[in-house]
Amino acid sequence: RGPPPTAAPPPSAAAGDPRYRIHSRRLPHAIDAERAFVHLYGAEPHAFWLDSSLVRPGLSRFSFMGGGGGPHGQRLEHDAQTRTLTVTRGAQTTQHTQDLLDYLDHALAQRRCPCPELPFEFNGGFVGYLGYELRAELGGAVHHPSSLPDACLLLADRLLAFDHEAPAVYLVCLAAEGEHADAEAWLDATEARLRALPEPTPLDAKLPPPSSPSSPEPPVDALGFRLARSRAAYLHDIERCLGELRAGQSYELCLTNELATEARPDPLTLHRILRATNPAPFAAFLRFGDLAVACASPERFLRVDRGGRVEARPIKGTAPRGPTPERDTALREGLRESPKDRAENLMIVDLLRNDLGSVCAVGSVAVPRLMDVETYASVHQLVSTVVGQLAPGRPATDCVRAAFPGGSMTGAPKRRTMEILERLEARPRGVYSGAIGYFGLGGGLDLNIVIRTAVLTPRGVTIGAGGAIVTLSDPAQEFDEVLLKARPVMRAVAAALRPVDA
Repeated sequence: RGPPPTAAPPPSAAAGDPRYRIHSRRLPHAIDAERAFVHLYGAEPHAFWLDSSLVRPGLSRFSFMGGGGGPHGQRLEHDAQTRTLTVTRGAQTTQHTQDLLDYLDHALAQRRCPCPELPFEFNGGFVGYLGYELRAELGGAVHHPSSLPDACLLLADRLLAFDHEAPAVYLVCLAAEGEHADAEAWLDATEARLRALPEPTPLDAKLPPPSSPSSPEPPVDALGFRLARSRAAYLHDIERCLGELRAGQSYELCLTNELATEARPDPLTLHRILRATNPAPFAAFLRFGDLAVACASPERFLRVDRGGRVEARPIKGTAPRGPTPERDTALREGLRESPKDRAENLMIVDLLRNDLGSVCAVGSVAVPRLMDVETYASVHQLVSTVVGQLAPGRPATDCVRAAFPGGSMTGAPKRRTMEILERLEARPRGVYSGAIGYFGLGGGLDLNIVIRTAVLTPRGVTIGAGGAIVTLSDPAQEFDEVLLKARPVMRAVAAALRPVDA
């Protein structure tokens, strides 16, 4: 069973507040999203960029960006262990004891207003990340809390939307009664800034040489990283996972490791390199003061549109790219036919069907695409699509309540498997394994799974990586898969640290 239906907002909130209105403007020409972000938001202390750096039809047509300085802007930091929500509006900070998703439901309902006819769903709302340990308030016990907030979000009341197919750029602004002149002034000023964008600082000197699958990769320590659990320790943990599987305690465990360096590259430079070398449909860049996230995720966790249509795209199954077209095709087809990878994927599809079935209309959950192979810069991935129709009266956040954290990052059955992983990993995952995306004013949401991601703090950079352990797993191959997934991000970090000759 899923979470009980969330209480509906008061009728006035559910209908939207007539005091609010969305202002928008379409600029019917191509503007480079990277140039725009660098010059409009690159120096802002709080900013977001939901970056469709790999555009695929029907999947990643739009990118969104903005800062935290609008008149209705606020910043949320949440501690799931204590249910402490810290809300910052300008210079004023308040604390509440409240579940995060309940707060989002209420805050979005207060600002809901008629939506203009736009080709995308996100016209303002909350943007940021949900960390893996947010599961503490969604029914999962957490014994190793993260040192980072379990969620950080900005209320985006002014944003830019990039249509990569048209191409066009939309300026979107939320305004309250009496603020409409200010909103139009912001549209004018932002349009003028976009029309006068300078060229960004070129990254050519920092970009790493193309990675050839036929050339040996440098060891982890040569890239300046250390493993939280050594190869020997990780192989031992895999054997312990296999013991849990044989004992019937789980069917599949997504065991993870962490790579860390004390070096701290410029976060935006790192993201620019990562998007150039490892583009992805659900990439993102977030900055919350001295915390930044550079993400190149290929995986959608959940999308819920305004009509309540739900989509999840779990990834389970990974193979490296090949050094020649013939070898690459063989690896791709080998992944498609691999009994181990297909078993991994099918178990997570079944888990998601169960999660979504608890909040979707009876009979609406379906799997229109099962185990497609998608190809990215460094890997092939096995991807399925699960869809459903949200049951009447349920907000989109009920899908998050039912399905977070994403099953592809836990295994199945979820609750018992998370307990085992908590004991084996004995450390928090933090932002990694959580979700990045938006909760929109229109009632929808779109969230990725946080993989292929660097998290930057004053202490340095961390990268999480892992893989599903099933009874067919080979421990040495599983360890190699961890490094395969982490290397593109490690290479981007190393490149961002490389000095540029004058």
